[in-house]
Amino acid sequence: MASTAEEIAEFEECLIGAILVDASAAGRAIESVRGRISSADFTTPKPKRVFAAIEAICEEDDALPDIVPIYQRLKADRSVKPDAQVDVKYLQDLAVKGLVHNISFYTSKIVENARREKVRGIYRAVGIALDSGDSDDVLLQRTEQLAAILMSTAGTSRIRSGYEIGLNVIDQLREAKASGKERGLRTGIAPLDSHTNGLQPGTLTTLAARTSVGKSALGLQLADQACLAGHHPLYISMEMSGEELMGRNIANDTGIDSALIAGCALDGAMVTGSELVEIQASVERYRNAHLSIWDPPSRTITAMDIQRRAKVINAERPLSMIIVDYVDLLKPIARFGNRRDIELGDSAKALKSIATELRIPVVLLAQINRAGTNRDGTKNEAKPDLQHIADSDQLARDSDNVWILHRPRLDEPATSLLIRKQRGAPVCEIPLHMSLPQTKFTELPISRHPEYNSDSPDVSIDYDEFMDSNTV
Repeated sequence: MASTAEEIAEFEECLIGAILVDASAAGRAIESVRGRISSADFTTPKPKRVFAAIEAICEEDDALPDIVPIYQRLKADRSVKPDAQVDVKYLQDLAVKGLVHNISFYTSKIVENARREKVRGIYRAVGIALDSGDSDDVLLQRTEQLAAILMSTAGTSRIRSGYEIGLNVIDQLREAKASGKERGLRTGIAPLDSHTNGLQPGTLTTLAARTSVGKSALGLQLADQACLAGHHPLYISMEMSGEELMGRNIANDTGIDSALIAGCALDGAMVTGSELVEIQASVERYRNAHLSIWDPPSRTITAMDIQRRAKVINAERPLSMIIVDYVDLLKPIARFGNRRDIELGDSAKALKSIATELRIPVVLLAQINRAGTNRDGTKNEAKPDLQHIADSDQLARDSDNVWILHRPRLDEPATSLLIRKQRGAPVCEIPLHMSLPQTKFTELPISRHPEYNSDSPDVSIDYDEFMDSNTV
């Protein structure tokens, strides 16, 4: 929703106030602001003049903006309209407005409004051009020029300078330092967090496994961990209903058998009164938490539908993560005959796009070839790898990270999380323990893992070699 003129005026005054407060403490926040905004982006006369004075002081005098030099510079300008006149009291009032750690927020709101005003101006110019009576060639040339300007204002496709992006990096570091918040989302599994630094914003992670190994269980566990840590994950399941998913969460929390909670125990057993009290207490944990679950039927939505729905949800309450369970159940964005790999690749690209736009991690669950065979038809005796993900070429290529769950025996809890592709980190294997009645994963010391053999360490296929030898 667009901000009103009164709100924009407030943002402009708060930004200047925060800059004045920061400068009084010898801060350099103005440096990050100057690369992203100028006085031309301001719409309110007084803040516009004050910010122009701040720009001049920083540019010409290479000094920090303070009330006295700002007022001296403004007083020297005699050709000022009454609504733009500024006195010392106005500057002093500004100095108690705004918070330094909100500078990036104020700046983004002002830039967003300036961009919207530019778009309005372009539409007005198009109307004037159409009414001008010029020839079709002149109109076409003018429209192309205006279209180019309009494209340059698009938020996600706007071309930015390296300097501006670098300033954004500094802003992110400052905000993280001020808030104490970590950049990545913790998974709750210590060795995985240690190796990956958590799920990073803007990344697409493919989590693959064979049927019944536990990819949905781990995906739901990631969402639950984020939710109870104060974040807002969106879990999209086309395989299980919301009630089934929450039943698993309750089982993981209480230790009660998930079959009992689902009411499908083969011996007809039912939950006891005391267990029902535990379940009620577990559900209460979510009263003030924010876990969004969307459970559409299989193959009824595309990745583009997820894009649109995620933006709506994010506008109401900012999302922290999206988990899609699972990619094979998505309806293709477009049909490519028998080329299922291209269809899955299109879905992955769309989900990567939403991860980048919203600056959140997206986890995409995928299926390992059920038959456990290699591409040449031979029986696969080794641990699954990139080439064993169903229709994996495009999916593995478009993912930033690829994790594979491997459990040799479905009746045993010993599980391995095979990190087969990880941006900025080497591939590795993380031993896990799966609590079978509750479907919850916990870390397991590698020395206790039944497949661990210190004399013959696992050697993973090199990702680049695999992709080079399997190019579509």
